Amino acid sequence: MSLVWFRRLKENLSYFRGNLLVLTLSWVFWTPAMVMVYTYEPTYILALGADTFIMGAIYGISIAVLCVTRIPGGFIADRFGRKWVIAIMSFGAALAYLPYAFAQSWQWILVAAILSSLTLIYQPALMAAFADSIPPEKRGKGYALSNFLPTIVAVFSPIIAGYFVLTRGLVDGMRLVYLLAAGSGLIAAFLRLFFLKETLPKREANPKEKDSPEHWRGFKTEYLGALKFIFKSAPLLLVLRVVFEFASYGSWPFFIVFAMEFLGVSEEGWWIIFMVSQAAYLVGAMPMGILTDRIGRRKVLILSTGIFILSTLFWVMTPPHAGLTMFSATTSFALIQLAAAASGSALPAFEADLIPRLKRGNAIATLMLVYGITTAVITTIGGFMYEEVAPQFPFLISIVLLSIVFPIILFRMKEPSKREV
Repeated sequence: MSLVWFRRLKENLSYFRGNLLVLTLSWVFWTPAMVMVYTYEPTYILALGADTFIMGAIYGISIAVLCVTRIPGGFIADRFGRKWVIAIMSFGAALAYLPYAFAQSWQWILVAAILSSLTLIYQPALMAAFADSIPPEKRGKGYALSNFLPTIVAVFSPIIAGYFVLTRGLVDGMRLVYLLAAGSGLIAAFLRLFFLKETLPKREANPKEKDSPEHWRGFKTEYLGALKFIFKSAPLLLVLRVVFEFASYGSWPFFIVFAMEFLGVSEEGWWIIFMVSQAAYLVGAMPMGILTDRIGRRKVLILSTGIFILSTLFWVMTPPHAGLTMFSATTSFALIQLAAAASGSALPAFEADLIPRLKRGNAIATLMLVYGITTAVITTIGGFMYEEVAPQFPFLISIVLLSIVFPIILFRMKEPSKREV
């Protein structure tokens, strides 16, 4: 019986090799430290002298810089190949954690955030290489498994981060966490350097052509073509990316601030909330990936959007400084992460289904530019409104955006008749 089960498991995971395995292993090494960073980073920025508006502006500016950086990144990915820009710039992304570790004020954090965004020029290539490496019929499970495995090893990261913060203090504890993120990032970079394989056909990935004037003259033409392709063939994808990007990441900096400043959650209470949310993401990742392949991207996105709306509303309605505060905050934040697990499988799979392989770098970079700038603006406004109007404001923006897109997914979204390879 056990041999049959093992053989069946081996057959089901036969696609999980090569680049898919290498990139997932690199995330297994890097993600635990990154989750430690995310656990307390907003409060670290506040401790270095920023207020909530400045914190939101820092995240907004870094996202805007990242958007601009992705444009040449997408061009490089489609013209010269994926591997080398991923491998080389992964070292830069790892080392970019060092300025955070030695920051003396929020101005240092702003500079560090900009430098970090510049190093992420490899993101379109990374996403394109990952999509290139998964069979269309396995995309839901492929994306889910790549999220599931790193989350397993990162599930206790909030506790470790909390231990450093409680024993060393917020600032010194976070400095150590950033150093760990830099070290684990270097391990991931070496894995990508030595084991990642090129996925773009050789005729498209010839590095000797990089100095050819004709190559660089095509920069504008190719991006105009990518923008035209998106608006003509994938406008819904753009709308979904804008909404889910803000719901998953744009409102992220405000959760810990809201929990500790408004709800009255302690530092120990926050890492408990964060750890439970990681466990919820872990539990939901693989089932949502399997559902994405079995019942389709649309139905999983409908489920994700509904959970996002209800759980974010539940979060906003959590009573501050009350007996039910911890229960309500923990439950709602866990459900938000469950919704993120669902969209984290379905949306990238839908994106890969629609975009042809040879256009993926430019198209992904163009999508990132549009939804990134939108998220940057909303995050900055959210920080201002959090400070000046009400702390619930960033989460209300998420609820409104998700409520607008929900009927669009329900009535207008269609699965592609043919999935791109």
